Amino acid sequence: MPHRLLTFIGLFLLALFLRAALGQEQPPPGPFSGREDPYFPKASQPQRYPIVNQPTPLPKLGTLTEEIAETPQPEFRQPVLRQPVVPSADPRQPDAADGGQRIDQASAQTDDPLNELGDRFRPGEIMARIGDQIVLYGDVASLVDQGMNAERASVTNKYQLAEFNARRDAAIKSLTRQLAEKKLQYVEFRRTIALKAGDKAVEAEKDINKNVKNAFDNGLVEMREKLDKATTKKQVEELMRGDIVLPRLALLMKENSLETQAQLDETLRTFGSSVDKQIAMFREHNLGQSAVIEKIKKQPEVTHAELLEYYRKNPDKFSVPAKARFELLSIYFSRSEGRTEAEKRTAAKNQIASMGNAVFLGRPFADVAKQFSHEANASTGGQYDWISKGSLASEVIDAAAFSLPLNRLSEILKDERGHHIVRVQERAEARQIPFEEAQKEIKETIKKERREAKIKEVLESLKEATTIWTVYDEEEENARNPAKSGAAR
Repeated sequence: MPHRLLTFIGLFLLALFLRAALGQEQPPPGPFSGREDPYFPKASQPQRYPIVNQPTPLPKLGTLTEEIAETPQPEFRQPVLRQPVVPSADPRQPDAADGGQRIDQASAQTDDPLNELGDRFRPGEIMARIGDQIVLYGDVASLVDQGMNAERASVTNKYQLAEFNARRDAAIKSLTRQLAEKKLQYVEFRRTIALKAGDKAVEAEKDINKNVKNAFDNGLVEMREKLDKATTKKQVEELMRGDIVLPRLALLMKENSLETQAQLDETLRTFGSSVDKQIAMFREHNLGQSAVIEKIKKQPEVTHAELLEYYRKNPDKFSVPAKARFELLSIYFSRSEGRTEAEKRTAAKNQIASMGNAVFLGRPFADVAKQFSHEANASTGGQYDWISKGSLASEVIDAAAFSLPLNRLSEILKDERGHHIVRVQERAEARQIPFEEAQKEIKETIKKERREAKIKEVLESLKEATTIWTVYDEEEENARNPAKSGAAR
C-alpha cells in the first residue's frame, strides 16, 4: 500500500510539472481558448491609445528617464532665386569711420530684401495686366538689376544698402510702367494682325518671327558701337530711353568685358534671365512699336524757318563746354593709417608724395594708380576721358584739370576728402556750334518730337480701348485722393 501511494504522488507531481512547462507556450486558438485556466498566463494586449481613467496619471512630458531618439527629418531645401553675386567688401572702400557699418557678402545677403524668402518666389508675381498680356516681377527686376549691378557692388554699409534698395524699388516701379506700355503696343499689334490676316494670323506672326533673331543680332552690334561712342552719362541715358532691351545688354557686355552671346547668356542667368528671354522681349517691343507707327500719318517736312527758330530758342543745346582728358592719383583721409584725424592726414600726405615721386622717377602713372590710389577710376589707371568743366564733385580737381599745363604733374592738391595729384593730357575749349553744323541735328530733333507727340496720342486712345492694371494703381489713387483713402480705413 505505501508503495502504491508513493507511485501515485510521483505521477501527480510529474503531471503538474508537465502542465506548468506546457503552459509557457500560448496554445493556438480553439473553441475553449476563451476559458480561464489558472495555469495559463494571460497575454497582455498592446495599448492602442492613452488610458484617461487610470488611477495613476501618465508622466509629464520631459520627466521620462529615457528619451526617445528622434529620427532626423530630411532637410528642406529652400528654393534659390539666382541673384547678381555681391562681391566682398573692397578694402579700399570707406568703412565705419565714414559713418557706416561695413557689411561683407554674408551680411549683405542677409540684409538685402532680394534675399528674403518672400522675394524668392517673386519672379512669378504679376506686376501688370494689359488686355490678355501680363508683366512679371522677374522680368522687371532682371532688367533693373542688370543696370544697377555696378552700383550694388559698391555698397559697403547698411545705410548705403537702404538707399540702394529705395532707388531699386523706384526703378522697378518706373520700368513696370514702361513695360506695361510696351505690352499695350504689342496688344495692338496682335489686334491689327488678326484683322489683316484673319485665320492665318498665327502663320503670319511666325513668318515675322523668322527675322527677329537677325534683327536682334544686328541691333546689339550697332548698340555696342553707339555705346562706345557715348562719352557722357547724358548720352548713355538717351540711349536707354530709346530702347529698353539692347542698350542694357550692350552696357552689361561692356562692364563685364563680354564678347559673345554665349558669355552674355551666362551672365544674364545670374540675373534670372537669358538671351532667349531678351530676344522675346525685343520681338514684342519692336512688333508693338511697328503697329503704333503704322497708325501715325505722314508728317510734313521741316522748313528752314522752323530750323532757324529752334536754333535761336535753344542756344544751350548747341553750346559745347570745355572738356579735358587727365590722370588722377588720390589718397583719402578716411582710408589712411592713424589713430587720430591729424595722424591720418599726415599719413595721407606722405603717401601721395611717395606716389608722385614714383611717377616723377619714371614709373608708369597707371601702375601707381592701380596699386595705391583710392579714387573710383584707380582700377583703370586713374584715367578720365573728356570730362566736361564743372562736372566733377571736387572743385579743386575740376579747377586743376582746366588750368594746369599739359603733361605735367600738379602739386599735391587738397580737398575735403584727401590729397590728389593730377596730370592733364589734353583739353578742348568751350565753343558754340554754328547753325550750319547744327541743321541736320535740329531737323532730326524736330521730327522726333513730332513723332513722339503723335505716338502719345495713339497710346492714349489705346489705353481707353484696353483694360490696364498695375500693382501701383491703388497706391497712386490713394496719393491723389488722401481723403478717400482715410475714409476707407
